[in-house]
Amino acid sequence: MFIGQCGMQKSGNYLLYRILREILQQLGSWSSYSGKTHCWDSLFQFNDNIPLNFPEQRDMDEVYIKDGLIFLHNSYLNAYFAIRNIKEFKYTSRLIWTHQVPMPEHHEMLGGERRWFYILRDGRDVVNSWVHHVVSPHIRQRNPQYKISRVEDLYQRYDIFEKTVKRWASHVQAYLKLRNYYLEIRYENLVKDKALEIKRIADYLGISIPDIDAIIRKTSVQATRLHAPLHVRRARVGDWRTYFTPRHKKIFKEIAGSLLKELGYTEDDNW
Repeated sequence: MFIGQCGMQKSGNYLLYRILREILQQLGSWSSYSGKTHCWDSLFQFNDNIPLNFPEQRDMDEVYIKDGLIFLHNSYLNAYFAIRNIKEFKYTSRLIWTHQVPMPEHHEMLGGERRWFYILRDGRDVVNSWVHHVVSPHIRQRNPQYKISRVEDLYQRYDIFEKTVKRWASHVQAYLKLRNYYLEIRYENLVKDKALEIKRIADYLGISIPDIDAIIRKTSVQATRLHAPLHVRRARVGDWRTYFTPRHKKIFKEIAGSLLKELGYTEDDNW
């Protein structure tokens, strides 16, 4: 079984990744190229002073495709590793993750038999989560070029806010053009009824999962926060309402209001 997942940053990618990884591990099918080849080990030795976002960053297979080449990307190290033996990579990596904008090359170059998921989340919560993420101390430690240290100050940068909204809209619009390649998983549904979503995943993969309850326990907000305290903040639906001002709402509506409505995240413009 070979799986791929795609989604805009801060859309719930990590939660979906942990669920899919737990499924593969229960079935005895887990394998990662990074873990098998230890391709990042030497670089990690020089970065031990900065904590990981989450433990899986050492052996997860995040891909980036450009100019017909496949690269393994490690966001913690901000490093890229060119894949030379594509066949070995495709059949070693059971779970591929990418934040890249969806494109046909993901499916054409990484194996037609790979089943793909797209994690979708209300863009307002995506932008809000991203704002909190980039001002967090460990992210700023890794990226000293980031000069803004407070959420309130970053929200005052309306130019950055606008660019981030456009990035979300572009990512989702690219997905909608290729949606037949994916099973769509909504973050909100994972929060509301994780058991049902895991059953949808199992049906899509054509498998029976031995212990769904164990996956639910291991991927609860509490368990995930203990497992990755630097990465998981509130994991709430609708947290954007605490931070968006009328001006933020106006910008979002002008750029992606119609997209939110198309996706069913808002029934009208009175939000």
